[in-house]
Amino acid sequence: MVIHTIKRKLSGRRDQADRARDHLANERTYLAWLRTAVNVMVLGLVVAKFITDNGNRAEIAGILLVGIGFLLLIYGTYRTGRLTSELETGTFETDRGGPIVIGGLVLAGMVIAALLLFL
Repeated sequence: MVIHTIKRKLSGRRDQADRARDHLANERTYLAWLRTAVNVMVLGLVVAKFITDNGNRAEIAGILLVGIGFLLLIYGTYRTGRLTSELETGTFETDRGGPIVIGGLVLAGMVIAALLLFL
């Protein structure tokens, strides 16, 4: 009986440690989304402010990059909230479409911004 109680307590601690590790990993992932979004927005501001050769095209490219960064921030925040609630309920569904769509939008935006700047 005593051994069973000790095993249950150790199992509870292990479950709690696993849960904390999952939440901390989710937080680190959110910080990566946040860092990436801020970097893309800063790149957009730099393009809009310091590239003067292309006139309005540089401003449009900069605004596009800031918009992409804002989309990254919104998606990262949404994804973190959804994952947090899934971790709390113990259910997890793999998000297959979201990262592909966001990656495609970022790639398309970067290509359009580069075309505006260099053509």
